[in-house]
Amino acid sequence: MSAADWSCRCGKLRLRVEIKGGKRGICYCRDCQAFARHVSGGVTLNAAGGTDLYPTLPERIEIVAGAEHLALLRLSPKGMFRWYAGCCGTPLANGLPDAGFPFASLHVAGFADTSRLPPVTAHLNVGGATGPVAEKPSAAYVWAFPILTNAIWARLRGRHRRTPFFRNGQPVAEPYVLTLEERRAATP
Repeated sequence: MSAADWSCRCGKLRLRVEIKGGKRGICYCRDCQAFARHVSGGVTLNAAGGTDLYPTLPERIEIVAGAEHLALLRLSPKGMFRWYAGCCGTPLANGLPDAGFPFASLHVAGFADTSRLPPVTAHLNVGGATGPVAEKPSAAYVWAFPILTNAIWARLRGRHRRTPFFRNGQPVAEPYVLTLEERRAATP
């Protein structure tokens, strides 16, 4: 087990993340692309429109500086929570709007040193790619099964309460929901 540092582009929001195995994947879905385009102009997307993600449990994330810059976006009123650095628009994590289900898929672009992270083992939603993807798509359920299992065990053990994203079951930042026009402008 080791730790890795995550930082937004301007350095105001910084995290320490406990790296404990896991999987890493690149998602090419239109929602991940719309999020990255809206908050950062898409600078964190790879050449084919992919978002490199490291799923982990929120209890393994510690904000070491700049908690006041944590911002929250939803692409639609019932959409997933998408956390980012409000100071500079760096995408941080995708997660569920339910504090009772501990899950955070961190955007790898914020890690200065990715050598402590597991290698990419999955390419997901490649139908949304905006360019050629050299790797074959992965079965999402094979990739997601260990992630879901860890989240369920954390919930059963009460560890879902250890999160930098929620306090007393409520998100620590007020979610901003994109308007239809904003969503259309950000969608490829």
